[in-house]
Amino acid sequence: MASRTEQKHQARAERLAAEESARKGDRRRARLMRLGLLLAVAVVVVVVAIVVSGGSGSSSGSGTGGSDTAATTALFKGIPQQGVTLGRASAPATLIEFADLQCPFCGEYSNTALPTVVKNYVRTGKLRYQLEVRSFLGPDSVKAAGAAAVAAKENRLYQFADLFYRRQQQENTGYVTSSFLRGIATGAGVDPAKALAAAADPSGQPLVAGAEKLASDYGSNSTPAFYMRLKGGRLVPVNPQALDGKSMSAAIDSALAGS
Repeated sequence: MASRTEQKHQARAERLAAEESARKGDRRRARLMRLGLLLAVAVVVVVVAIVVSGGSGSSSGSGTGGSDTAATTALFKGIPQQGVTLGRASAPATLIEFADLQCPFCGEYSNTALPTVVKNYVRTGKLRYQLEVRSFLGPDSVKAAGAAAVAAKENRLYQFADLFYRRQQQENTGYVTSSFLRGIATGAGVDPAKALAAAADPSGQPLVAGAEKLASDYGSNSTPAFYMRLKGGRLVPVNPQALDGKSMSAAIDSALAGS
């Protein structure tokens, strides 16, 4: 049988071993906690980066933007523009579009199909384009049309409308603020002060009332709506099956074939 002294030594050794084991466990838990904290911080950093990256491509409208302004500039670069028309005056036919800058379908057409129309028909001289900006969806539409009228006077209507559609938000949410319009005007190369003044008093812009009257004369009651003015002034409706480049091209070709 072990002596009393040996029993004490054994008990002490067991206690020390238990304490060391406990310390090792504490150190291991501390390491795991630090690792968990580092992982949590990493996740937060990634999420913030994603949000910031996603937000930079959204339509805030408060700034001039970088990539969207460059894309708009490139789309119309070198094409003659006069008031509401785009393209050569000698083109054999004119494609007329009635649009409301708040209209989401107009935005879809502008972002999806218009580049094809500009590249294949306007830039090549097959068509001249005429954009009539209506203002019937709500107060934001009226303000936008007023500012667009100034853009037309400065021969920058197409840049203004294209950039507006790239940054378009939910209709009638009050997003067409002075800050929003200033960003669009600046990016489109339009005098911001004049654009904001016209937005505040759109009824003073003949172009605004003129677009509504022309739409009424043509019997157009929706947007976007398209018509082709052929040789001799004959007018035919253009009805694409969808608001994409292929469908719009087919509808234009069909209308031109009737000339």
